[in-house]
Amino acid sequence: TVAAKISGVVPLLVVVDDATLADDTSQEAIGALVQAPPAGTLVVLAARPLMLSDVRFRSGLHRNASLQRMSLAPMNVAATMSLVRTLLPVDEALVPALAERLWEERRGNPGLVEATLALMIDDGYLVSGGDGAWRLGRELPAKLPITADVRERTRRLTPRLSPGARQVLEAAAVPGDAVDLGLLATMVDLEAPAVDEALCELVSRRLLRASMRGDGWMEFASGAVRHAVLDQMLLPRRRSLQRTHERALRHRQGSASPDRIAYARPMARDRSALGLLRSTLAAAAGLLN
Repeated sequence: TVAAKISGVVPLLVVVDDATLADDTSQEAIGALVQAPPAGTLVVLAARPLMLSDVRFRSGLHRNASLQRMSLAPMNVAATMSLVRTLLPVDEALVPALAERLWEERRGNPGLVEATLALMIDDGYLVSGGDGAWRLGRELPAKLPITADVRERTRRLTPRLSPGARQVLEAAAVPGDAVDLGLLATMVDLEAPAVDEALCELVSRRLLRASMRGDGWMEFASGAVRHAVLDQMLLPRRRSLQRTHERALRHRQGSASPDRIAYARPMARDRSALGLLRSTLAAAAGLLN
């Protein structure tokens, strides 16, 4: 298999977040991988314990005697304060009280804390000042806002975006979770200042963020955000952006690796966990040849 080919040359780490939410075909692939991972391979699955009883890869977990299970405890108040500071440049005077409130109502769940902060911005409870620090824009409600999940929040927020920000967001969703800003600029019908303004809006809405790939790259706040954006696009619009993306890649063939082009095409067309795994492993295998 591709996984065995890679792990025979270099150690291979496969991480699947929210594994229980994967489609059935992907879950079967995960089961085969965890039941008998190739030598030199480490597989990490993250999931909610209560959801593991109904997944297709459950038998694979039971058949692997080397499996180790770790349970993450809820955050305490201090950890919540640290997370708030990491996620958002909140006015330091506000951090203790805000973190205490978030800890009480979200039970130390980091995902819910992040989602709540995003909703507080959307609803005007947190506003950015001229110095870049976020402060209360109005009195907090008796219960902090919360939505069902990240996808629901994205669907709720997208119609509120400016036309330019929405255009940039949709174009950014096609290449993958991370996007080259130079490439992105060629995919939208906007001048450079308008692209910059749109990116600032998307970052402030916590839909995009700076990428760990370095300068010149942005990434979605999470894969769920990107999938929600793709799901909202009509098929003709998505296909049009895919063609635009491929033309932009071909135009840059002189400076872009062919592996990057081959990798981008399946990423744009197959959004299942299995498709993502296949695309990633295929790209890595190509670099080893």
